[in-house]
Amino acid sequence: MVRKRSTSTALRTVHAVAISILASGANAEDFSWQLSGAYGETELAPFADTERTMLDATYYIDPVDDARGPYALAPFLNRSSRVTFGVTNEKTTITTPVVSIGLPPPGSPTTMDVTEETTGYAIGGRYVWSASGWYVGAGYRDADTDREPSSPESRQGTTTDDYQLFGGRYFGESTSLDLAAGATRQTTQLTITCVTSLCLSGSAATQIDTDDWSIGALHVRQGSRLGYSISGRVSGADVTASYDSLVLTLPPGTLLPPAPATTGLRGIIGAVSVAPFSIAGPFTGSLAIPDERVTYSIGGELFPTDRLGFRIGLARSDGDFVDDESYDLAATWFFTRAAAVQFVVARTESQLASLRRDIDTAELRLFGRL
Repeated sequence: MVRKRSTSTALRTVHAVAISILASGANAEDFSWQLSGAYGETELAPFADTERTMLDATYYIDPVDDARGPYALAPFLNRSSRVTFGVTNEKTTITTPVVSIGLPPPGSPTTMDVTEETTGYAIGGRYVWSASGWYVGAGYRDADTDREPSSPESRQGTTTDDYQLFGGRYFGESTSLDLAAGATRQTTQLTITCVTSLCLSGSAATQIDTDDWSIGALHVRQGSRLGYSISGRVSGADVTASYDSLVLTLPPGTLLPPAPATTGLRGIIGAVSVAPFSIAGPFTGSLAIPDERVTYSIGGELFPTDRLGFRIGLARSDGDFVDDESYDLAATWFFTRAAAVQFVVARTESQLASLRRDIDTAELRLFGRL
């Protein structure tokens, strides 16, 4: 039922964006605004499924002329300064094992489905000195994730703060080189109350700090028949994780029941096992593994016409513990000068020791320019 409501909301959002796009007019050549809306799904079989919707708006300080090369590359070729604001919503369904301490009741389920909802926003921009080709920019992203409680006894929430700075320069009319650095902090808090008749309670937290850097380049070539772009990037990340252990405590004034009047080993065991209990709550969230990794990525896009583009991208990430390989395919079509549709599919193959996970993503995005 949650999935159906989420899909219905996403379709209404994309429909509203489409109406706005088509109303923008087909003959515009200069534009100051770009609006976009997207719906996507990610599958990590058999563990998790994610649905997401995204809306963003970009304002270009100087109007952008789309007559210079492929429409998709007009902001880049015009050396445009911009400000962007966007909002996102994600719903993830996770299948996870039930963690038990002691002997669970006979017939208890071994797995359960948990729903996590993430809402967030992002703001960023860049300023370009057109004459010299230098530019600088920054971005900030904030997100909050709430887990739908599986029972009244546990609650989990995650907050994410992401800061980015970058700067670069144009070389010639159609080549750029940039440097970027950023920091991300993700904190997950788990709270447990009254998991037994003795009302044990406690909390635990995981904090993941990531410092990253990257250097990348983009080159655009406009031929007499075909245009194309080539991009490449090398990036590094240093992931540090810290933990607060889960400690369960009794409320003040609670008296433990007396141990059975039995001596010897049997009496000791009886005293220890007076209050066996189960924690029916999955501990979900990002995998908190300290890691240092370097990622290499390259992409190319072919433009048979100014309206149409086909892209392929490849990336490989080598870390201390986790290695990833990914590729993506995308097609972009401007069915008018002011409106476009884009479809993207991607797969990431992640390897942690002998554990391999395949992550598949599909996304549909609509663009409109005013």
